[in-house]
Amino acid sequence: MAGSIRVLNAIGAVVAVAINVLLIALFIARLGKKPQIEHGLGIVIILSAVPLSYLFVTAFAIKRPVLYFIQVGLMIAYLLVEFLLDYILKVDFRQNMRIVIPYIMLFFSGTAGDDRRGQARRQRLVFRVDHKLSCHDGVSFHPAFYHRAVSQSPSRDSMDLSPFDG
Repeated sequence: MAGSIRVLNAIGAVVAVAINVLLIALFIARLGKKPQIEHGLGIVIILSAVPLSYLFVTAFAIKRPVLYFIQVGLMIAYLLVEFLLDYILKVDFRQNMRIVIPYIMLFFSGTAGDDRRGQARRQRLVFRVDHKLSCHDGVSFHPAFYHRAVSQSPSRDSMDLSPFDG
């Protein structure tokens, strides 16, 4: 079971990093007025809903905390709304405050995650990969929280999935 948890955690960490790198590239393409590149990157980002859905479904088997389901669920919801607005309805919603405000709230809810560790740890962008790549309580998509996804030390190999550990 611990092996499968490590694999799922590694998948979550890779997806989180990939989403952020792709979002940065997408915003650069948007600023550079390159709509074809922006469109292609957007599709790749939306396709990240596939591994996220897998992580969501498998989380039941390993009894992830409720906050994990909320985090991954919000990210999937954001990706579905993005797909609907940009690719299906093709609405220029970014100019309509009645749409863009809830959209941005969903984006930050899906990408920023929760931080129960305080301001000091939030400011540490730690990419420490020990001999075991794992996380203890979920996937977070905001760069300030990558340390949660990839920095569990070997001494915490118990894989405690408690959402309130310290």
